[in-house]
Amino acid sequence: MRSAAGSAGITISRSRSSRIISWSGHGSAWGKKAPALTVPQVRLLLQAVLPRRPRDISTVLHHMCYIQQQNYAAYLSHRTRTLHRHDSS
Repeated sequence: MRSAAGSAGITISRSRSSRIISWSGHGSAWGKKAPALTVPQVRLLLQAVLPRRPRDISTVLHHMCYIQQQNYAAYLSHRTRTLHRHDSS
């Protein structure tokens, strides 16, 4: 997909796998424009920099249950909205 230049030199991309440029500021350490980082590169950088806390099985299961509940609530919300939209047409 194509990227479009937004206001103030911000690049807006519609593709999930495209490179990210958040700001092309002046006077950066890299010269005119900062290099683009991909989402996997940012993840790798954050994993290296941020501290990791140990996880036990109960914490992981609790988190997975929470995510499943949130996903189910979103599914119901989207389903209700979609059904309502089709009933109104």
